[in-house]
Amino acid sequence: MDAYRTTMSKKEVVIAGAGKIGRGYLAEVFQEGGYHITFLMHRPEQAEALRKQGKYMIFRAGRDEQSVEEVNICGYDVYCTQTQKKRVL
Repeated sequence: MDAYRTTMSKKEVVIAGAGKIGRGYLAEVFQEGGYHITFLMHRPEQAEALRKQGKYMIFRAGRDEQSVEEVNICGYDVYCTQTQKKRVL
């Protein structure tokens, strides 16, 4: 039972199709929830660029719609579905 608990304590999510919603809204929600994020991207050049960056910033509007908060998304993995099929599977 202890091995089961240890395995379940590591929270991971895979986001297939890392477009605006995946890299923006979903990434923020899962990162704040303590998940390790893995993005799957179709285009190799986009996957490589996101991998090299290692982090990126999104902007969240405040409740008053006047303030803006910067949120850094980091600590993720990125794989290309075209060139890294074995790794993706």
